[in-house]
Amino acid sequence: MSNFTPPSGKNVLKSVSLFLLLFIFFGAYMRGYQAGMCSSGFGNNTCGAACGTAEPRPVELTRSLFYNPDSMAYYAAVAEVKDDPRALFIAGMAAHLALDDPDYPKDIPTVPFPDADYYLLLAAELGNTDAITYIRCLDAHGCWNHFVPQEKK
Repeated sequence: MSNFTPPSGKNVLKSVSLFLLLFIFFGAYMRGYQAGMCSSGFGNNTCGAACGTAEPRPVELTRSLFYNPDSMAYYAAVAEVKDDPRALFIAGMAAHLALDDPDYPKDIPTVPFPDADYYLLLAAELGNTDAITYIRCLDAHGCWNHFVPQEKK
């Protein structure tokens, strides 16, 4: 026969407390590790999104910019003549809005749709981060049929 003595209540309490404390420290360590992985661009971090999701963040611009005919004519003219990344992005995005949004006014001038993709790609190649984000959003929703540019570091 074996001689088994059950542990005392103090020893059980100490063991459980120690295990709980180690679990809390390990959890804090892993949260810090995950935050470091998210901020450095490793892991599942796509499109600059928050870690844990593959959904890209949307590009935030004012509605008045795209609903003003004078602004759109100006940006389309600048995009056509100069390699201005912001003008290229706005002109390309406006053409996508005009095609996809049924409420977009038909009297606002936009660049032809085939040129819009070229403008977006050129803006992304020139380093416009909004263009890169918008292209990634289009790609995530299955609306982009070209290559997806990477951010320049």
